Amino acid sequence: LRFNFPEPKLYAYHKVKKLWCDKIPDPHNSWCYINKDEYEKEHPEFFCKSVMNATEFCYSNGLTDDFEIDESKEISVLSLVTDKTYSLVRENPDSKFFMYGRQDDSTAICHCETCERRRKQVGGEGGIMVAFLNAVIKGVEKRLAKDKIVSDFCIATLAYQMTVNPPVKDGKPLHKNVIPSPRLHIRYAPIGADYTYSFLDERQNEDVRSQIFGWAALTPNIMLWDYQCNYHEYCWYFPNLCYLKENLELYAKIGTSYLLNQGAYNVKTDWQGEMKSYVCSRLYWSTSLDVNELVKEYVGYYYSVAAPKVLRFIESMESFFREKIKNGFRITLFQGDAQYFAASSYPVGFLTEQLNLLDSAIKDIDDARISDGEKEVLKIRLYKVIMTPLRMIMRNADVYFPNEETDYGKRFFALANITGLNKLGETLPIFIQMQKDGTSDYKIVLGQEYTASEKEAARYFQKKFSQLGGCVLQIVQDDKVYPHYGEKAVCIGDHMMFREFFKGSVQSADYEYFVETRGKCSFICGTGDLKYAADILLGNMITEVGDNGVDIKLPFMKKTKFNEKR
Repeated sequence: LRFNFPEPKLYAYHKVKKLWCDKIPDPHNSWCYINKDEYEKEHPEFFCKSVMNATEFCYSNGLTDDFEIDESKEISVLSLVTDKTYSLVRENPDSKFFMYGRQDDSTAICHCETCERRRKQVGGEGGIMVAFLNAVIKGVEKRLAKDKIVSDFCIATLAYQMTVNPPVKDGKPLHKNVIPSPRLHIRYAPIGADYTYSFLDERQNEDVRSQIFGWAALTPNIMLWDYQCNYHEYCWYFPNLCYLKENLELYAKIGTSYLLNQGAYNVKTDWQGEMKSYVCSRLYWSTSLDVNELVKEYVGYYYSVAAPKVLRFIESMESFFREKIKNGFRITLFQGDAQYFAASSYPVGFLTEQLNLLDSAIKDIDDARISDGEKEVLKIRLYKVIMTPLRMIMRNADVYFPNEETDYGKRFFALANITGLNKLGETLPIFIQMQKDGTSDYKIVLGQEYTASEKEAARYFQKKFSQLGGCVLQIVQDDKVYPHYGEKAVCIGDHMMFREFFKGSVQSADYEYFVETRGKCSFICGTGDLKYAADILLGNMITEVGDNGVDIKLPFMKKTKFNEKR
């Protein structure tokens, strides 16, 4: 569950051929097939942009109206992707699968006259992508035959975001060219599903069920990219054990050839993911096995003397959510429904009871007749579980305990340090003290004249940074700092430092919000809700451990601008 792409090291470890080509990133990699910087100026027709400034290709470029290769074009999107695919196939003869996925979760689609017309013909962006990759495969096959090269290459592509809907109606293809080539594998990623329920539950989003069976009706080459946690809060309890088996039975029924159950892939402390990895791997061999028995088996092996209380905790959480779901409570992959993280959804007495239960298991480990080394291993495993109720209390501590100071946050960060947890969520690093004494040489900089929105954003950034890192950044005005590239600062608003760095090249009034990093300074400005811009910056910071403690690096962010005024 910790991998969200085929890991090359696993091939070396198991001494097997690289089934997946690892010379290109996975899964969002379309820019690796065509260098945008090389072609954008001379061939703007190759590209399209979304209202959010995301860039993608025109997937009609190089295709005739019969969805064949347009031989009259010397260069096109289709010819360039075909060339790159052919070179990858030649250079990696041991690989079978070559991934082609739209770039960076892109929501950009081309609105040229040809794409608009063809989209109606083939039933949307999913049909456009299939027709395009079918043509790429034909082109590669033609060149392989010419060069007398035998290959069993296949292309895998994501059915995700804009391409998620299958080009079918009543189980039938909308056009002959949207039937995937035998060499084309569809990697369906139901990110829009309701993860409260299984995919066969009548309460499940009807679109999701139609998507699964729609793609299965088009091709036997179905791959699944499933999801196993909340990506905004890795430590939050995610109660999907109840339908793991039902989903896997469905995947087997439709003939799934590849399955990824993606958990918290970029941390090493996902105790729920580790448990589900064990359960799923057993179910892959036989979906007749009992999930509860597999959980008991795993917990017994892994937590040893702490197992009875860890198991009671899991059973309590599953029962708690089961009752809430009966009354309409929803589980979400991201921030989603506000009630998922709301203090009102979780009685603090229930959470503290669970925390106390797990804490009592520490004594069970201490009292066990095992070596000190074994005790240390078991405690670290237990700490990862303890961090779940701890985080669920800590996040809403100001609601649960409005008039008192608590140690929940301090303890959570201490355990994060012991266990090596470095992210609260997929893009939200944990910030711990930047220096051993708890001080920071970063500042939050406001202008001498600032708006209410800018001041609010500064206080918001200060509060969030303190919550996440246990370190309070000082808010100063721009007459207290010198604007140079060595300064470590988060600059909020249009003031001296902003004007010094950008020298008129950017006007803050032109954007709802604007985020950019230059040197060791990051800038947030605009006319909208700047707290949202602060969240973007917080979500992209990274930490680095040095000799003098933990330092924080600001990301080198290119301009992030939204709602440009004309």
